[in-house]
Amino acid sequence: MLAVLAERFPVDDPLGVAARDIAEPEAPADLATVEVRAASRDQHDLWSLRGVGLTQEQLPMVLGTDGAGIDDKGRRDVVHAVIDDPAAGDRDETLDPKRLRLSERSVVRSTIGTRDQLVTLLDLLERTGLRPSVDSVRPLEDGPAAAAALAAGEVHCKAVLVSA
Repeated sequence: MLAVLAERFPVDDPLGVAARDIAEPEAPADLATVEVRAASRDQHDLWSLRGVGLTQEQLPMVLGTDGAGIDDKGRRDVVHAVIDDPAAGDRDETLDPKRLRLSERSVVRSTIGTRDQLVTLLDLLERTGLRPSVDSVRPLEDGPAAAAALAAGEVHCKAVLVSA
């Protein structure tokens, strides 16, 4: 499968990004696979490419904290990062602190904002027709160019990458 990866942290080039084919990942038994059809590049990716929250030992790593696609049952899914809500008490809202998966608008997995805030946001978007600010939509193969445009300050908000 084609993926956009952070491959290195060169000192003179913070954009060690490549778009290349990688092996299909195997989902753990308790997680579903989502065929990502669109994913965004934003400031979070730049931070990762500059070594914030990502170490050399973790490379190569597929970039991205949010996307949309189709799950293994043919349902539309939103994949997004969400943080735990300390007010939730003993309830573990994140289940897996690395990922969030929404399936038919119910949160199955979470890691920025809380689970409830994300659900509220999705409800608002559905009710009002509002949409997040998107600078450009590009083919997935343009992931390295999207990262370079972000770093150069040429992208307002997000650049969305779509698969063919």
